[in-house]
Amino acid sequence: ETAAPDDPHTAGERAPEVPPPQDGAKCVWTLLLASSVLYFFWNNEADNDLWGHVLFGRDILAAGAVPRVDTYSYTAAGHPWFNHEWVSQVAMASAYGRAGSAGLLLLKLAVAVATCAVLFGMIRRRSTMAAIRGGLGVLAIAVLARGFAVRPQIFTYLGVALTLGLIDRLPHKWRGGLWAFPAIFLVWANVHGGFVLGLAILGLFVAAECIRSRRLATQPLLVLLASVAATAVNPYGPRLLGYIWSELSRTHPITEWQPVAAGDISQLVFFALAGLFIVTLPFFRSWRTSGWQPALALAMGVLALRHQRHTPVFALCAVAPLAAQLEEAARWFRLRSTFTLGAASRR
Repeated sequence: ETAAPDDPHTAGERAPEVPPPQDGAKCVWTLLLASSVLYFFWNNEADNDLWGHVLFGRDILAAGAVPRVDTYSYTAAGHPWFNHEWVSQVAMASAYGRAGSAGLLLLKLAVAVATCAVLFGMIRRRSTMAAIRGGLGVLAIAVLARGFAVRPQIFTYLGVALTLGLIDRLPHKWRGGLWAFPAIFLVWANVHGGFVLGLAILGLFVAAECIRSRRLATQPLLVLLASVAATAVNPYGPRLLGYIWSELSRTHPITEWQPVAAGDISQLVFFALAGLFIVTLPFFRSWRTSGWQPALALAMGVLALRHQRHTPVFALCAVAPLAAQLEEAARWFRLRSTFTLGAASRR
């Protein structure tokens, strides 16, 4: 507080500024979050398909066109090829051409930082406590990092974060920002086939808006239709959606499509995040306006249990409602308990 300007005893003097007690904790948690992003994402693990993607991207740049048939396989040469990741491959080839392996690592780190920045923004809008913001952020980073090798699907993680983050920032009385989605999906459909997940999330949001307002949400519905139409702007046209559907309908006998093993120590952070979400779910209070968010997180949690590759997506979908649940749980506990930590304990 400062004295009134007309007070003769303090005229010309400025009261000393006392920093809020949370400032120190915020700095510590911010440092931990930043270092955790570097620690978890600055690793040089190469995906099995990495050099294939780089080669495809180099060939696309050299030919100036996206191939429509397979010219790399001796068992299926000449067969139709739906390369739904061609923009990712061009980006990876460009990064490798400019800076070698370091360029690929920098590309991955840039995508990871952008994804985490969107996640931290959603957490910050729901929680005021530094410990919740920081602790949940670190846990989400640990789960998300499991799928962050240098591969095209990291762009889908960014796309999911942008979809949720953009919806999260829309004021209830202004939906103009929704028209950014067609542009996002136009790019996303040429980057990775995971754009269908983004369409599902946007569709769930539109359905929730219709239920909440008890009428047809015209503008969100038009945005959804425009976004679906935008995905047809690719080298294969609308047929790409049919190809993605057929791929998702098949059995994939590889590890990341197998169920999460309860005894897998590398999945402990996923189980910790999922357990925390379930335990605090009764504290979610915005079911009428935002109930679709915990419903989405629960659905992605079930998918993650069935397919390991969905554990990072669960983290993306769960952090926002979980931040609100933890904030409400902490408030509930403070009202019913006199327990507190001393200054030394907090440090």
